[in-house]
Amino acid sequence: MYRKIEDFNKDWAYESEATLKMIKNLTEASLNQRVTSEGRSLGFLAWHLIVTHAEMLTLAGLTIPAPGEPDNVPASAAEIAAAYERSARSVAEQVAKNWSDASLLQEVEMYGEKWTLGYTLASLIRHEAGLAYSSRGASSRPDDGAHAAGGFAGAGRLWPVAGRMGAIRHAGAAMMPTRCFDENTSTLVVK
Repeated sequence: MYRKIEDFNKDWAYESEATLKMIKNLTEASLNQRVTSEGRSLGFLAWHLIVTHAEMLTLAGLTIPAPGEPDNVPASAAEIAAAYERSARSVAEQVAKNWSDASLLQEVEMYGEKWTLGYTLASLIRHEAGLAYSSRGASSRPDDGAHAAGGFAGAGRLWPVAGRMGAIRHAGAAMMPTRCFDENTSTLVVK
């Protein structure tokens, strides 16, 4: 759990930069590649990261522009990378502008539970790092053999990668809020 905005900012700068580098390695051909035969595609995983920024932090009271409908993954790797870059920058700006060290102790309703804002930021970082790591299990570049063998059980399956984030029950739709994209404001509305 984060207790200082400065600590989150340092971690977010590192994780979002690392994730952006990974996303920029995607190609149109690799967007449909799956880590496992039952898993989700690399394009879906990358898009899910972007959508989660808006979803999770909107639930926590921030305004993060949604990139579009959660299930409408762009066919362009460059478009996904640009959307990620905008979204990650928005996360950093909104947290710095709207939250303080003291506010990190405030509780919000998150996926059927009460989370502090500090815990929410920690969960966002774990989600970011976990999905980025799992995506590395399937190389988008033929010369990237180092990560191809580095996967772990469940790699590429979006929800099991969340592992210890038991509160995020992606598989349990009843726990998930309804998400709607508002085209007028380009934001994700969570009900």
